[in-house]
Amino acid sequence: RVTAAYAQAGIAAQVQPFFDDVPQRLEACQLVVSRAGASSIADITVIGRPAILIPYAAATGDHQAANARALAESGGAVVLPESVLDAESLRRDMRDILSDGDRAFGMAAAALTLGRPDAAQRLADLVTEPTR
Repeated sequence: RVTAAYAQAGIAAQVQPFFDDVPQRLEACQLVVSRAGASSIADITVIGRPAILIPYAAATGDHQAANARALAESGGAVVLPESVLDAESLRRDMRDILSDGDRAFGMAAAALTLGRPDAAQRLADLVTEPTR
């Protein structure tokens, strides 16, 4: 049903509940449309892609909206709250970003400024650091 709705709106999309090849998909894409969980934000900022974020409205403490806001404030994302999301608004935002190469490039560059590709190593160092 969702795939059909995208097709009707003129958007070619692969819709699945889970992708096991996210790094390859992010590397190959021109625009990410995603929820705004911490892992999603980390992936988007490390690979550097423009994004349209749709925070999960029922997330505890509205933390996805806070995650999305940080990336949007950097210029790396557009946020579409569930309360205003419809096919036309998503199509409009996708078209606006994808039809403006300078904007898409700028959003990707802004996303990269928030990325922490060494986060796993930094966490490991923090956990294994001897206490004084």
